[in-house]
Amino acid sequence: MTGLVLMALRYLFLVLFYVLIIWLFRHLIWEMRTVGMRVVAGEGQPELPAPPGPHLVLVEGGGRRVIRVGAMTRIGRGPDNEVVLPRADVWERHARIILRNGQYWLEDLTPNGDTRLNGLLLDGPTVLADGDRVEVGGVTLLFERWPRAVRAGTA
Repeated sequence: MTGLVLMALRYLFLVLFYVLIIWLFRHLIWEMRTVGMRVVAGEGQPELPAPPGPHLVLVEGGGRRVIRVGAMTRIGRGPDNEVVLPRADVWERHARIILRNGQYWLEDLTPNGDTRLNGLLLDGPTVLADGDRVEVGGVTLLFERWPRAVRAGTA
């Protein structure tokens, strides 16, 4: 009789152990998704000074996120982009910024031309200027080519 009780307790322990592991795994995935969304939106991050050189500023939900612009900066919903915007109105690969001959060019990568620059739809690759607003889906990114001190004439 005691052998039967011990076997039942072992199986009960295994079932409870697996339930705990599954619960922890699901909680971990949920936490990673929600924290990732908050980081993308700029929540919970201290206000950092803008990096030297060209960058994009995402202002959304009361937060501010600064993304450095390199020789090629891809913007979209996919995880392989430098600027990841996990929103339904953003394409997997929505737009990109390319450095060509010392100028930064914005290119729309969507099939229906869904990227805007300063409120106007792009009709081809366009040179970005300091202070331009890039609209990707429902998100607005501010392109800053120069540090604030240089723009204000104090540097």
